[in-house]
Order: sequence, then C-alpha cells, then structure tokens
Amino acid sequence: MLLKQCENVGVSPIPKLKRKGEKPIFIPAFENVDRMIEEAPVREKIAFILASVIGLRISEILALDYSDIQGEYLNISKHVTRNGVIEGLKADVQRLLPMPKGLLSLLDKNKFGLHEPLIVSQSVKRLSLNYSTTGIVKELLEKFRIGKFHNLRHFAAVRLIKKRNDTSCYF
Repeated sequence: MLLKQCENVGVSPIPKLKRKGEKPIFIPAFENVDRMIEEAPVREKIAFILASVIGLRISEILALDYSDIQGEYLNISKHVTRNGVIEGLKADVQRLLPMPKGLLSLLDKNKFGLHEPLIVSQSVKRLSLNYSTTGIVKELLEKFRIGKFHNLRHFAAVRLIKKRNDTSCYF
C-alpha cells in the first residue's frame, strides 16, 4: 500500500484474500435431535436443549449462570471467549428468552440466584469453547448425524418457523 501511495506501483503487489464461498445451511432431522437429547447425559442434555429449542450459541450457553434464570425466563447477556466470560453478545442484543419446557427439571434448584455456571466440568469449573467440539458432545453429534453444534441453532430457527407456520418469516 505504501508503494502504491508513493506511486511506485499502480496496484498493490499483495493479492487480496479470497472470500470463502457460502456454505449451505445444514438442518438436522427432527427425530435425530430428539433421540440425541433423550440419550445425552444431563449436562449435555441442558446444552442441546438450549441450542435446539431457543437457538443459543455455545458461547452463550457456557456463559449462563444460575443468576441468569429470572422466573420462567433466561437472561442472555454475555458470552464466553478464550479470555473468559464477556458482558455483551456477538450480535450485541441482550435477550430475555422463555425457559424451554423440561429444562427446569434438569437444573439444581438449590443454586438458583447464585453466580455459578449452569454447565460445569467434572472439576466444577466453567467449560471452554472446546466443549462443543470434543468428548461426549462430539460423539453424540456424530452418532446422530448432526454435524456441528451450531447446526442445532439452525434447527431451532426451522423449528420456530414450523411451530408458527409462518412461511413469510425468513432467518
């Protein structure tokens, strides 16, 4: 750019990075998601429900604390990064979402109101973003042909459209 500015060259000698092509959105089969949730251990069941029912990103799920439960709603206002929990969201939109049916029974009611993570490791620590690409989560996603954890977010959008039966709404 400096050579171009000094008029030593007409164009930048450094080629622009090519943009990756758009990948098609993968939406898992309804019966596969339901079976995976049924078979999953409690910790993974919580994560799968939050992703497939209300469409939370893995970074939002891992940032959730018991203090984010407000009656029948979840306050989604932070996300996990490599640097820990960050206030604010990827799309910078704080949301108050209804608690998915069946989720309340999976949670520890003694922790409600506490600043403790909803989902923790075996050593009772907040999980990292690697959680969605390794171990039992990866095995279950592969077993039920879901692909990536993020595909559950796409599934939630389709599920919501199907539930509302509104074909004029696109995501």
